[in-house]
Amino acid sequence: MKVSVKYLGPISTPIVKGQKIGSLVINGTGTLPITKPLFAAEDIGQLNFIGRIVSAISYIIFGAPEN
Repeated sequence: MKVSVKYLGPISTPIVKGQKIGSLVINGTGTLPITKPLFAAEDIGQLNFIGRIVSAISYIIFGAPEN
């Protein structure tokens, strides 16, 4: 079985609770893929200018978080 997340990224903020942000795709041997929508569980506000700079530098140095 293979499970993957599909989204057009990066996902820009702000994000509203309930907003569709991607799809979960489940593939199994000998079965058709199952695709389910992924929705935001909570509101996520936009970072201020300094926060966006720190986030961008962190992404460049450390890469995407392993959540």
